[in-house]
Amino acid sequence: MTDAYTHIVADRMQDGETWTDFTARINDLLDPGNAFLLSYYSEDRLFSDEARTVLVEPDLKEIPPLAGN
Repeated sequence: MTDAYTHIVADRMQDGETWTDFTARINDLLDPGNAFLLSYYSEDRLFSDEARTVLVEPDLKEIPPLAGN
């Protein structure tokens, strides 16, 4: 979850944007239930035993790469 979250947050950042403007625009990422991850991962995959121990790739849509990768 942490790896996916990092990539998605970085993808949504805009140069010169204030923290207040950024957080107002990313309410879905601030939801403590991490529901936004279910657009990338099926529930079975996201909450699987495998995903608790190793990095698993999304099965619904690709996670954006970090800049420079």
